[in-house]
Amino acid sequence: MSFQDVDIVLSAWIPPVQGVEQSTMKSVLVAIARHTNSKNEDHKAWPSLDTLEVETQHGRAAISRAIDGLQKVGAFLSYMPGGGRQYSTYVLEPVSYMPQQEV
Repeated sequence: MSFQDVDIVLSAWIPPVQGVEQSTMKSVLVAIARHTNSKNEDHKAWPSLDTLEVETQHGRAAISRAIDGLQKVGAFLSYMPGGGRQYSTYVLEPVSYMPQQEV
């Protein structure tokens, strides 16, 4: 776990995205940040949807909407969805804030 990534996303302002709760996007982003690789500081994470469900207490549909919203606001440098038995890979944008603009 990278405590630096968790600290950054906890203090980040998440812009509103139509059809997605900001609090859901924030909790999903925090859960993803908890799984970033702290050894080489590449900001990569690959938690499963099952893990995100447990850690955020949101359903899959809400998590998927939150991930889509986070992509729209630029929270990820890259995102590669998994399929079958592969986990999705997230690379977080290592910024201390996000611009305040509505998406």
